[in-house]
Amino acid sequence: MKHQRAWDNDENERSGRPRVSEPEMMLEVMDRHPDWSVIVALIGGGQEINRGEAGLAEWGRALARFPHWQVHASPHVLSRDSAAGFRLFETADDPHPERIFESSALHLNICTRSIRAQRISDWVDAVLSGRHREAAQVAGTLDAKPSVTRSLRAARAWLNANRRGQTRSGLVASASAVRLRADGLEPGFDFQQRFEWEHWFLDVHDCADPTCDHKYCNDVRASSRLEVAATQFKIQGLELDWVGLCWGEDLTWDGARWNCRRFNNKHWKLVKASDHRRLSYLVNAYRVLMTRARQGMVLYIPQPELEDKSRLHRELDLTAEFLISCGANFIHNETLGATGS
Repeated sequence: MKHQRAWDNDENERSGRPRVSEPEMMLEVMDRHPDWSVIVALIGGGQEINRGEAGLAEWGRALARFPHWQVHASPHVLSRDSAAGFRLFETADDPHPERIFESSALHLNICTRSIRAQRISDWVDAVLSGRHREAAQVAGTLDAKPSVTRSLRAARAWLNANRRGQTRSGLVASASAVRLRADGLEPGFDFQQRFEWEHWFLDVHDCADPTCDHKYCNDVRASSRLEVAATQFKIQGLELDWVGLCWGEDLTWDGARWNCRRFNNKHWKLVKASDHRRLSYLVNAYRVLMTRARQGMVLYIPQPELEDKSRLHRELDLTAEFLISCGANFIHNETLGATGS
């Protein structure tokens, strides 16, 4: 099973279920078998993006109640050096070490999502951890480096230049990047909830084939039209060939670390450092968005008009500079060649 976003006990209780997490519920059910049973769980680290999503550590907490179960896991999720959100046991030590069996074969270290940049997840992890030197080294190994632009027009041109044949392109954005509305993009809940996403994912934005009935063609709702940006909640678990990530002020680099913010319709306010759950959700939102491309990605960092006081100008500039220092190609102008890579 793929169960990286299993509900925690609070969310289950809010939904009218017993106040136990989904991992604990599964272990409890399977534990009733009189002979033996096995659970195979494919769980990605740092994928929790919404309230109640527990992630890898919830499995560790649940396993503490079932000390007679054997645990076969990758050494990467058992290591003390793994970051929070990437460890099975939050202390990196299980109270029953005799039942733990490490197997490097259980670590899926080849990204099959990104066919042209199989180490893109390593690059994203280094970027979101603030390790720009490591990120630059990883970027040097990629066949398709991410690109950075300060122009939405240039981002669209890059996507159109790279898309070929039946490959698909599309824009994505964080649901908290609400001031992208000034750029003509709407990540707001009401719009995202009402939009017909099946057309975004499946329909063709143009078609000149005279034999085609055009039932699913020439639709302005199609992703490759590059008019509607999908948030992490709509794009999670799915991919496009070419992705344009539109960055927001909800996650910005200050020169030393990432800062998370929420907008109150007037000002951006920092999320408190003590609010670990909300901070992880915002960072993981960008982790999801930055790993949606099969072939290539361009990062659009807005450069808004100075008179717009609702935008964080300096923070956006620092963010763009940091991403470039992480090895991303910078698109200097809006005139792109045939490939833009």
